[in-house]
Amino acid sequence: MFAVSRTAVREALRSLEMFGLIDLRKGSRGGAFVVESGIGVISQSFRDMVDFGRVSLETFMDARRMIGEVAIRAAAKRTDPGDFGKLIPKIAVIEALTDDGNVPERRERIVDFTNELAEFAGNEVFSAITVAMSEVIRAYSKVTGPVPLLPIAPAFREILTALKQGDVEEAVRVHNEISDISLEHLVRLRDEFGHPAGNRYMTRNG
Repeated sequence: MFAVSRTAVREALRSLEMFGLIDLRKGSRGGAFVVESGIGVISQSFRDMVDFGRVSLETFMDARRMIGEVAIRAAAKRTDPGDFGKLIPKIAVIEALTDDGNVPERRERIVDFTNELAEFAGNEVFSAITVAMSEVIRAYSKVTGPVPLLPIAPAFREILTALKQGDVEEAVRVHNEISDISLEHLVRLRDEFGHPAGNRYMTRNG
């Protein structure tokens, strides 16, 4: 249509992704997707903070953990316990993808689950920040390698079960525990794949 090579189109798409305007996804549900308005800018800012060493991966994940805990507490107050059951089928999908070894698609579904759980907090600004931070983790995982963190799905089930039973403290405990495990996992991948803290374009593709 534009009389340019596929290489030029591919590079253009990569540039748009770097600016946080689109999201390039692999897998059966992959493609180029326009990022929701505003979130791309926030995500880009977070990615720059990590890429250029203004904050360490450990600091970023600590903030992500605190935001996740607030989301769970807010969701417990503002959502009917029975509504959390709507997310259970999404966990089954993650488990199936784990069994199939489909790491890229599994990663997308984990991000989707985390973002949808945050939506139960009932605050659009809070949800936007959660989505933006999830994009950083998604991009970082693409760079460090295709090694899945297996305890994710069971932890998600425990969190939902606790929320359905009204046990907020247990949900928070499990969330914080899997957050710590996730940090250890990402740090290990960072070290194994040679991406020291502050390395430029740590979360960039290409």
